Amino acid sequence: MLPNLKLTETHQAIKLIRIYRSEFDSLTTKPENLEKIKAEMQEIEETLYQTQNRSGQDPLNFPIRLNNKLAHLTSVVGSGDYRPTDSSEEVRKELTEQIDVQLARFRKLEREQISRVLNIEEMKTKLEKKK
Repeated sequence: MLPNLKLTETHQAIKLIRIYRSEFDSLTTKPENLEKIKAEMQEIEETLYQTQNRSGQDPLNFPIRLNNKLAHLTSVVGSGDYRPTDSSEEVRKELTEQIDVQLARFRKLEREQISRVLNIEEMKTKLEKKK
């Protein structure tokens, strides 16, 4: 998969995590495993994306996450006149594999836990319409 498509897939998952979290917070009746679901969603989000950046100085204080690493690699590789180096391709594969692990965790959580509480298909449809 091309890096830009993987970044898009990653960002869509992050958006869905945030939508689901907001929906969970607005539920009047909370399922008993809600905190466990929210904790796993947060762990996935924080592995994919640096959630602590608030100011221009924060990237110096908090490490970049997988999406930023892949985005930067894509930028660097795309700026040259030659094909990507073998080491760039190795890094891309490694980052993509790590992202895929988190996306698979998220999809499993969606399928097995979140979908039992929320109408996720309706939320995904709304997200698609916003594009």
